[in-house]
Amino acid sequence: MIYNIIGLLLDFIGVILLFRFGILPDNLWEHILMDNEMSDTDIKKHKIWSKIALITIIIGFGFQIIGTFSQNTPFSSIPAKSNDLGFYFNQTTQIKGHLSIKFEDEKLHYQLELKGPLNNYKDLEGFKIQLEDKDGFRILQIAVPYNSNNENISSLISNNSLTLIVKGNLSLKPDEYLKIKKWNFTAG
Repeated sequence: MIYNIIGLLLDFIGVILLFRFGILPDNLWEHILMDNEMSDTDIKKHKIWSKIALITIIIGFGFQIIGTFSQNTPFSSIPAKSNDLGFYFNQTTQIKGHLSIKFEDEKLHYQLELKGPLNNYKDLEGFKIQLEDKDGFRILQIAVPYNSNNENISSLISNNSLTLIVKGNLSLKPDEYLKIKKWNFTAG
């Protein structure tokens, strides 16, 4: 974005100089300037400033091209790294969750660990994981059905408490991944 701003400023300056000093081919200079009776210093100054104006516009255009390409390059260069989004406690179900995500090859890989009292899981049909930006706007919602046939869920029962680990992946645009800052889940 900074390249676009620099490019626009250079273009603006170049256009102002161009209006002030004009742009004409070298062979027409003598004919036009003879009628104006300009001194040799003024003629040189006029030629130099008109060339500076044109060069400034060309450089500004180059900056705008660089700015456009840098904004529109694919995000495939996002390094594959894990992002720990931390804990979330669902007051209704008394289930505590911990979510880790990783972006790799245009896919979002996630692992959700849920822990809560065994009784609170008995009528559970599934989970919804909601990924949000820093302002709390939803970017993505992942629905995970809870049943014995779901191979993405592993469970451990210990001391009247159930721990579930849910793993999965889905396609996601790189720019959406970069916006993810917080999360929550609902169980129902």
